[in-house]
Amino acid sequence: MMSVIKKMMISVLSGISKIYLKHRNRIFVIPNQTECDAFLDNIWKPSKVYSEHTFDHDVEVDSLIDLSVIIPLYNAEPFIRKCVDSLISQKTKYRYEIILVNDGSTDQTQKVMEEYTQKYPLLIQTVTQQNRGISVARNEGIAKARGKYIGFIDQDDWVKDQYIEILLNTAYKNNSDIVKCGYSDIDLKNQMRIWQNESIHIEKDEHEKFLHVNGYVWGGIFDRKLWRKVRFPEGYWYEDMIVRMLIFRQSKCFINIPDVLYIKRLHENNASMVLWKKSSPKSLEEYYLLKELYIECRKIGLSADSLEFRFALYEMGNMLFARIFSMKTKEKKFVFASVAHWISEIYRDEYIRTLSESEKFLLGAFVRYDYKAWKVASVYARMQVE
Repeated sequence: MMSVIKKMMISVLSGISKIYLKHRNRIFVIPNQTECDAFLDNIWKPSKVYSEHTFDHDVEVDSLIDLSVIIPLYNAEPFIRKCVDSLISQKTKYRYEIILVNDGSTDQTQKVMEEYTQKYPLLIQTVTQQNRGISVARNEGIAKARGKYIGFIDQDDWVKDQYIEILLNTAYKNNSDIVKCGYSDIDLKNQMRIWQNESIHIEKDEHEKFLHVNGYVWGGIFDRKLWRKVRFPEGYWYEDMIVRMLIFRQSKCFINIPDVLYIKRLHENNASMVLWKKSSPKSLEEYYLLKELYIECRKIGLSADSLEFRFALYEMGNMLFARIFSMKTKEKKFVFASVAHWISEIYRDEYIRTLSESEKFLLGAFVRYDYKAWKVASVYARMQVE
């Protein structure tokens, strides 16, 4: 019944979208880009994506190590043992290392780390830094990683005992530079949901398929070469944007397997839970970061294309709208106006043939600077995804 109602609502919204594009005029005087920048700077000032030392001190790959697993830790005392133990007990023929990065914890995380390194000195290496955020912690792990492949696990989570074996078997068999797996999550009531995606194989000339792949950095492995010129932007949220914009688009062979091998613990302090709990001025970083990633794409040799543009539409449509939903109306209108200026700037006519109907509607809202149409488009896109 709900699916029928949903289809009817999508159909209605689709009809409204066409009427909007044909008849609607602008609903407010659009500030220029300079005015938008000045207004938004009073709400949130973006920081630099990378510091001058971000790409310093990479170690050489050790041909004997297949995988480096990086775990950033901050006040992880309640969770660290379950997470690390799940890696120590792996049933695999492959050689791997665990890199624990303590991001300035104030609890007993450091003590627990030292216990593990004393017990498993050949398996575990540790890094301790002042509190600089999860992105910097991950970057430190990348710099220390000696494996052919790199994987990331969040401190709250754990993996099944064949996680490494199955992922690396798949990678080596298919000469893949990225392998992702299914996952399950467990909420505060100990209720589990399983996210088991279908098998997906994406070659270099099929990158449009990445529109339907999540960009989570956890729950998979990446060829270390993909990170040679890429790091996590320091102090920013939205790690999945880095993966989708910079990592996926370098890939020559991506494999997604349906095996559910990763378990994510959901609780009120999860970064993702905090992110969606309420709108924050920091949510504007999604927009600032996306613009910076466009620049980074050019730096690492990725050309502008329709896939990149469709990623931008996705992020600046329902994702941004949901994240700034609780901001004041005037603030949201300035955000929209600034995004509309930028989308109009990066759009190319040849992209139109690749866009879905909902994407065309969203594009129309931006190029016509129609704030209300953007709201409708965002709800419409959200319903199609869910």
